[in-house]
Amino acid sequence: MSTSDGFSAGEGWVVITGATGGLGASFARTLAAEGRSLLLVGRNETALEGQAAELSGRFGVPVRPLIADLAEPAAVSDLVKQLNELDVDLLINNAGFAQHGPYEALDPAGQHDQLQVCVVALADLAQGIAPQLVRRGRGGMINVASTAAFQPTPYLAAYAASKAFVLSFSQALHDELQGKGVTVTALCPGPVMTGFWEQVGSTDAAFGQRLPANRVVAQGLDGFRRGQAVVVPGWRNVITAQANRIIPRRLAVKIAGLAVRPRGRS
Repeated sequence: MSTSDGFSAGEGWVVITGATGGLGASFARTLAAEGRSLLLVGRNETALEGQAAELSGRFGVPVRPLIADLAEPAAVSDLVKQLNELDVDLLINNAGFAQHGPYEALDPAGQHDQLQVCVVALADLAQGIAPQLVRRGRGGMINVASTAAFQPTPYLAAYAASKAFVLSFSQALHDELQGKGVTVTALCPGPVMTGFWEQVGSTDAAFGQRLPANRVVAQGLDGFRRGQAVVVPGWRNVITAQANRIIPRRLAVKIAGLAVRPRGRS
């Protein structure tokens, strides 16, 4: 199956970060069912190896687990080196996490790691893989952002800012690379009820149209294959994202803060 952007089923490897749960696991199942070879990146060795064995056995495709903590710069550098030893068609930058609450009360080390994973590692992996994609003139990247990318969000200040970076970065790369056979798509879902929220610690920040992971993944892959720069799954999320371009930014920030304010705080 070939597509207009040069992404062809059965050619090269798909690399998925944050692969063991949520959207990452759904991407892995969907693409394994399509016959793709997968490199799954995550921190949980037991879960990752079990997932690789299950997908490989079920779908008869090569699946490699790679243990890496993307909060560690050395791990990201090592991963880039390994990616350049493979024929990679698609990089899905999915790894990420959030901390929710008053900024002054959040764990500083956690905030640092959040930005390292959501911003620095994502950009380093994109830059590491771009030369081989351009050289071959096919494939691309799906960078997982969020509807939080469209406005500053109190109580998710660093997370929303990191996703705004992912959106802007992806749109810029899309424009740079679209004439070279390479597609870059920012996938901007609303809340997807996965293990992501267990890490956050509550669902107070789950604002927007909630969709299952498999639907978000299907729309993300379809948008990528169509060569779209930005995909926002769910019509209500699309309206919210568009509305933030129209209403005053100050008001958008107030609305976002009220929507995700931790319960019990005035």
